[in-house]
Amino acid sequence: MLAPIASGKNPDIMILLDSPDIKDTHRIFTSESAKFLTEKLKAAEIMDGRAISIATAVRCYCDQNDMSESLRTKALKCCKQYFIEHTKKYPPKLIISFGGMALTQATKQKGVKKYQGTFYKNEELNCHVFPLYAPGYILRNQSHEETWNTGFNQIRNFIANGFTDQVETPKQRILEEVQSIKGLFTKQEAL
Repeated sequence: MLAPIASGKNPDIMILLDSPDIKDTHRIFTSESAKFLTEKLKAAEIMDGRAISIATAVRCYCDQNDMSESLRTKALKCCKQYFIEHTKKYPPKLIISFGGMALTQATKQKGVKKYQGTFYKNEELNCHVFPLYAPGYILRNQSHEETWNTGFNQIRNFIANGFTDQVETPKQRILEEVQSIKGLFTKQEAL
């Protein structure tokens, strides 16, 4: 059975989960881990009045713990077309990928631990991707929740900066001011 995909009007953000939870009772984003994620997104002001789309890297209900690596690869390949169609229909500026399968579908990379907490540019989709651990993983391993909270803060700042990870540092600001002052002296000497 295929899981539904939800989307707000003109979403800037896509929430990309690994696969539907069978506990979602055939409606996406209703399980305990989805409710936990929703609370975190609201607390970080990521969902405040903002249209988002919600999708899964694999659309069928499956237990990832019982899947071999080759079966995961086949499932991702099979569902890639749905992911691409969804991103074309609702082009995001940011995909927040939660879990390993979501990371692989959005970036072709493997290993959430290695990549989580860093922005990546997906040239094919013309958007940024920010990988994090899956919500179910955080519920089972609460020692990683602080990493999650840090990630949500990074995302909030990314959005506040107009969906760019180019955050101006004090050093950059000083260099820009020096450059503008140099420009004034050059103009003065030319007169």
